[in-house]
Amino acid sequence: MNYRVQAEQAQKSAEQAQKNAELHLERAGILARLEEINAQLGTKTVVVTASKAADSKAAAPNASATETPKRRGRPPKSKEVTAVPVDGQPIPKRRGRPPKNPNAIAAPKGKRIELPGLLETIIQSHGKPMKHEELVVATRNAGYKSNAKDFSNMVYQCLVKLVKKGTLKKANEGKDAEYTFRAA
Repeated sequence: MNYRVQAEQAQKSAEQAQKNAELHLERAGILARLEEINAQLGTKTVVVTASKAADSKAAAPNASATETPKRRGRPPKSKEVTAVPVDGQPIPKRRGRPPKNPNAIAAPKGKRIELPGLLETIIQSHGKPMKHEELVVATRNAGYKSNAKDFSNMVYQCLVKLVKKGTLKKANEGKDAEYTFRAA
């Protein structure tokens, strides 16, 4: 899931929690005012909450026919929390297909983006030498999909092939290696 989407969902859930807290405070104030009015009138009223109503229905064996029947089918799912980000606000579980990446490079319809061509375009558009780690992140952000267990190694092998082919030029060796586009 995109971190931007997670952050937006976390912010929405934080705003909803804030609204809920304000509503609970308002409800408590209204209930306190109701008790004051009842004390002045000398009457006593019972406030029935949802859990008390369910208990009273279960206790009454002769329920009237006017009550609504139980709903058939699967009960609605509650919002489950799957992960907690750094700020501590829960992120609700998201269903369905993940949103499209706005930074993805559009491929022609029906054709898959090939990794060597994608790496060439990324390095060419960047203009500066890029390290292997930067290229791995850039290919993921460009929308390249792979089921490889070691995606970083796959990108490295492709970079080696492009250097041998003469398309890219490697500046250093080891972890500090930087790849640039070789001008024709």
